[in-house]
Amino acid sequence: MLKHLKKALDDQGVFNGKLPSILSKIVEAIPNQRIPTRMKYTIAVSELVLFASHMRRNIAHWNGSLIPINAITFSIAASGQGKDSSVSATRKCFNSGYKLLEKKRKDLATQRAINAAKIAGKDNPEEWETYKEYWIPPNPLFVAPSTVEGFIQHLNDLDSAGIGGGYIQSGEVGAELANSAVLVENIKLLAELYDEGRKEVKVLKNRENQSKEIKNLPVSALFMGSQDNLLFDEAIKRKFKTEFSTKLARRTFFNYSPEIIPSINYGDDIDAMLEAEMKLEDRAVKARNEVDFIVEEIAETNLNSVGKPLTIDPEVRKLFLIYKRYNEELAEAINAKYPIAKLARTHLQWKALKLSGAIALFNSHKTITKEDYISAISFVEMLDKDLQNFEAEL
Repeated sequence: MLKHLKKALDDQGVFNGKLPSILSKIVEAIPNQRIPTRMKYTIAVSELVLFASHMRRNIAHWNGSLIPINAITFSIAASGQGKDSSVSATRKCFNSGYKLLEKKRKDLATQRAINAAKIAGKDNPEEWETYKEYWIPPNPLFVAPSTVEGFIQHLNDLDSAGIGGGYIQSGEVGAELANSAVLVENIKLLAELYDEGRKEVKVLKNRENQSKEIKNLPVSALFMGSQDNLLFDEAIKRKFKTEFSTKLARRTFFNYSPEIIPSINYGDDIDAMLEAEMKLEDRAVKARNEVDFIVEEIAETNLNSVGKPLTIDPEVRKLFLIYKRYNEELAEAINAKYPIAKLARTHLQWKALKLSGAIALFNSHKTITKEDYISAISFVEMLDKDLQNFEAEL
């Protein structure tokens, strides 16, 4: 069966390895040749999905569900490999888009304040002096949650606003696992929210502290760290294996880049080194500006369609089901000593579907096409061996 499934996928060009051109441009905007290429692509995908998630254009699944566009991403590499600088360089590609997004969020906050003033029966409700007492600024999109309860309240606020997605970032996930109970609780929350963006609430006696149910809210995360903490500290290793295998394995884009890329040796030729470094930086700035222009156009288009779901081409459904069965058959062939990798393999089709929603937005598609989905598969297949290689070292 596996052979026939592979042929059916090959016949449709599924394993052509072709990634969206905008991802290649984002990668080019990271001006460091020592950063592994897979790591650059992983961070680029994380930021692409994050920006798309803020548009709240969920995917209208064929089973009737609304599926948020979101991603949980792990990037594990040696210390000093440029993880934080890669995120910074990548996010700069979205500067103009985030400016438009913030303007839209403030405009919506203003409209809510005016409506509140009208309900209160105020005269001249559209004047600032009247509605300012009702004006509540939008929550920041980038926060560092100190408690789970606080993060849930933040997500409730985003959910009510109708625009913007939740996000958590950790720069050293191993250390935080060792020292922060909050991260473990937030991982549980991320796992619960991942599939459909839903979070049921417990009824509290104190109604002032009562949170609200979350529905179809995209919540993403980026966890970065060094393999030294995760592989060689036994306490952290045990906690990581427990939390990852039970909550995150099937839901995560996992990149493991242990390779150390040496600097180019120019000998005593300083001029050659300067020329190469300046060309690299100039190329990165050019790529960043090109992506920023594209992102601004995408933002302008999609901010007029906030909350409008993307549909799925019927051919994508067929491809999803073939790829799902292929992954299940392939997982059976993975050695039983790699249970995390086996579990992750069986869910690649789902992660690819979520990613294809972001790709569709950046392709200016109202419907997720087969080409969008194939591009997403190319990315998940690129990371195919990373988790198994990491699990082998665990």
